[in-house]
Amino acid sequence: MYKKLTAPEYHLILQTVELNDGIYIKYKSSKAAHCDTCKVFFTEDALEAVSTADVSDCRVDMGSEEDFENIIDGRGSWQNDGTELLIQDGMWRLLDTKITATFVDCHPQEAIRYILTLCGVTDYILSEDLYDTKKTLTIDSKNGRDAIQEVNAAWGLEVPFFYWDDTFYWGKRPEQEYLYELNDSNILELEKSGGSWTAEVIGVPWIHHSQYININHENLIAVGEVESVTVESNDKGMMEMYITFREVEDG
Repeated sequence: MYKKLTAPEYHLILQTVELNDGIYIKYKSSKAAHCDTCKVFFTEDALEAVSTADVSDCRVDMGSEEDFENIIDGRGSWQNDGTELLIQDGMWRLLDTKITATFVDCHPQEAIRYILTLCGVTDYILSEDLYDTKKTLTIDSKNGRDAIQEVNAAWGLEVPFFYWDDTFYWGKRPEQEYLYELNDSNILELEKSGGSWTAEVIGVPWIHHSQYININHENLIAVGEVESVTVESNDKGMMEMYITFREVEDG
């Protein structure tokens, strides 16, 4: 599948209001943070249109003409004296819940299911890999995300977890219908630092962390796993987008 987007636009969709102009964003999709976020900034007129709107369920789409793709869907909260809107994906449920619990003779999946239940998460997909039981594990007043990191640490695991399309994943990933390609036509700059590559690209709203991408560039031909995506626009219509990834043997 090949798509090209050189001058993206942004739509902010709330429960009762939709804005198609007067907004600019700072978006981050990060495997390390486990939580995608998008900060929305407004012109004066746009802010007036949404200042009293319900932001408990909101989304941002990115695209052009009739071809738009959702980049984040979650809960909003007002920042900076009510002039900026911060949107967090479904991970907000875990970030907003404190966990205090002791687990006895349990597998990691049992502890995680309990944590998710306390956080009000009902849609989840967990790895079915088998692990030894832990005799005792105590979690003392951690938010849900940190509690799951503590479960991973207790078993010596580096199992990724994140939200996608309002479903929580631990050790699993959503099925990927397409292997998106970055090439000389959409990569502006490609650099390597340590074990990761960073590509500055034109607008590509169809790529998120933990997905596989195909890189077909004069400096690299490989399959990569995306570690992070950042998008930043401003009120002058300028946009910068960066995709950081690691090479993998196959997707």
